[in-house]
Amino acid sequence: MGERPSTRGAGSTSCDHRPWLSNSEHMYPPLLVVPRTCADGEPTDVHPETENNNAGGETGTNNPPLRAPADDDHSQSAEMTLETEAAACGTIGLAPTVPGDATLLPAVGQEFNTLVEGIQFYINYARISGFDVRHSSVKLDRDGVSYLRYLVCCRQGVRGGGHIPRRYEPSSTRDPRERRRRISNRVKCRARIGFRKRSNRKFFVSIFEEKHTHQLCSESSKVFLRINRRLDVAQQAFLANCVKSNIGASTGLRFCKEARGSYANIGATDVEFHNFKRDLQKYVEAGDGEMIIATFKAKQEVCSDFFFDHHLDEEDRLARLFWADPKGRRTFRCYDDNVSFDATYGTNRYSMVFVPFTGVDNHKRCITFGAGLLTKEDADSYTWLLDKFKSSMGKNPLCVATDQDLVMRIAMDRVFPETRHRYCMWHIMTKVNEKLGGSALGKDETFRKKLNDIVWNERIHPDVFDVECHQLMTEY
Repeated sequence: MGERPSTRGAGSTSCDHRPWLSNSEHMYPPLLVVPRTCADGEPTDVHPETENNNAGGETGTNNPPLRAPADDDHSQSAEMTLETEAAACGTIGLAPTVPGDATLLPAVGQEFNTLVEGIQFYINYARISGFDVRHSSVKLDRDGVSYLRYLVCCRQGVRGGGHIPRRYEPSSTRDPRERRRRISNRVKCRARIGFRKRSNRKFFVSIFEEKHTHQLCSESSKVFLRINRRLDVAQQAFLANCVKSNIGASTGLRFCKEARGSYANIGATDVEFHNFKRDLQKYVEAGDGEMIIATFKAKQEVCSDFFFDHHLDEEDRLARLFWADPKGRRTFRCYDDNVSFDATYGTNRYSMVFVPFTGVDNHKRCITFGAGLLTKEDADSYTWLLDKFKSSMGKNPLCVATDQDLVMRIAMDRVFPETRHRYCMWHIMTKVNEKLGGSALGKDETFRKKLNDIVWNERIHPDVFDVECHQLMTEY
């Protein structure tokens, strides 16, 4: 066999055989080149890829040439960085430095009254040291009580837990999609602690591994550790008010950042804000019907002029709801000449129809008299809703405008037989193209302008309206 060609020149550094590192040092930290020891005890700086290629005694001509990393290799380079960091630090071992009192450092044989007390002690130690903690193995006795518990560093283990990941097989009924590549931060860290139960029901530290196989978090970054991120009571109340106002979690986080000066002063990240909103919505979802009824009852106790009523279906679920505040009831006494009864709104989560009762004041501004929620758009539901509106206002409106729904007309005849019923002009005009059958006349701008001048003329006399409509139909 010929002499093996050297991968680096004499007197060169360990990175001379990779010249691209001068412009990409942020991709390849110094931990990528690990000091090794030869059989004669002399240290050598051999790249892992070069060492593996030369292990079989092959000549240097068969070794694959080293190349500069392309943009597509960024994710692979990050994974190589974590894996090589684990190999490097695994040889060295890094022990956390705990400032202050030495009693904060766990020790084998240390005893605690309860398991929770021991876990909180180790979490506090991790918070000061600069690493995250997660729960690992646990063993239970016959009564289901823990007698052995392990806590490990969050970077313990390998990616995927050591299991071979499943190969993604796209379904034949949908288009294949690529899975996003996730970079794992697991570097086989060996730091851990174990708590075992004694016969006196107390727990002691049975095992404690102090050294880590990775760099610990810096002092300025400790606030972003998972064990240090939490929402205080003021932030939870603020985010709850944001949810009531339909403000997202990310926007609430930016509001908190502006109030406290920087993200480091918040004590939480966007993940905690979204998780709190999710938990709050899940809590509300379990008893949302009872909560809104309790809220309306509380309002009615404070103000006797607040009116509301509800109806439950056969499964004791909220099926119908109507409410009107004191301001809306007082406004109706002044502007009861015309009421718009619209049911074109819907809610996303509950599939309920939102029915507002609106009117127009003397400044031609829309005003709200009351509102309701319905699960079904049938004659009985609309009759119930109109009857509650009549009870809350104390009198009938002079005119009610609705869309061209036959069910609404039946409910109007039942509750307001003496009230004039008119169709909404907006709904009528939206169906012009449908009535014209999609012909070219519906797209004729001249025809549309003449029709709008007749229909939307507020001061036109009924007789003049009939004459002009007849002339328009005769012309076209």
